[in-house]
Amino acid sequence: MAVQDSKNPPAFYSAYVAEVHRIIEKNARMEFECIWREHLATKKMRCEISDLLSHKINSLNAALVSSSLWKNQKLRERVIRAHCPKILIDTIGIDKLFERVPDSYLKAIFGSNLAGTFIYEFGLSTPEFAFFDFMEKYLA
Repeated sequence: MAVQDSKNPPAFYSAYVAEVHRIIEKNARMEFECIWREHLATKKMRCEISDLLSHKINSLNAALVSSSLWKNQKLRERVIRAHCPKILIDTIGIDKLFERVPDSYLKAIFGSNLAGTFIYEFGLSTPEFAFFDFMEKYLA
């Protein structure tokens, strides 16, 4: 077995890390923009808004992973594809990903990403029915 040169990681690893960074930056940008909008609208402290966002995302996440939405295979695949590094899915395929990754991890990806994307996009005071409009793009 050859020892990997730590200064020259494999191309897959480098591409995977770059995609993970892109995903983190995208999520951080969405969170920042939401906090900024909420602060301008409510004048609440940004740290308070951050706590409220976290609570709302966690609550929606818990509801999502225990809902019937998780049972919708097309929706599950669409959400996982949208929120996992593309190179990983392109390399092993979505079926192998679902085979290899424990359901608890997949549910965490599913629920937290749907919840976070919805809350960051629509804000804290959005009526619950807006979630239906949000989900239409995933269910189409």
